[in-house]
Amino acid sequence: MLDVTIGPVISIIDGNTFTMNVTRIGTHNKFTYREYETVRIANTTASNLSSVQGIQEKQRLYSLLSGKIVRCEIYKRDQYNVLIAEFKII
Repeated sequence: MLDVTIGPVISIIDGNTFTMNVTRIGTHNKFTYREYETVRIANTTASNLSSVQGIQEKQRLYSLLSGKIVRCEIYKRDQYNVLIAEFKII
């Protein structure tokens, strides 16, 4: 069973990474979570923000997630302490 975090999206970092305010966590989570977590969407890549494509990807993710509450299923933390997760808008 994967850990779960739920909360509003606070900011968009790039085309596959956002920051969320963790307001709820799953009852069976194995790990501890901070109030604010950076989340990278699992199995995706984002273009460099110095490129037009990178800017467009960030804008698309902003349009999708801005002001939304998400439920994240956490796979792991990467070497930068970023959560790798799949998400659903709730």
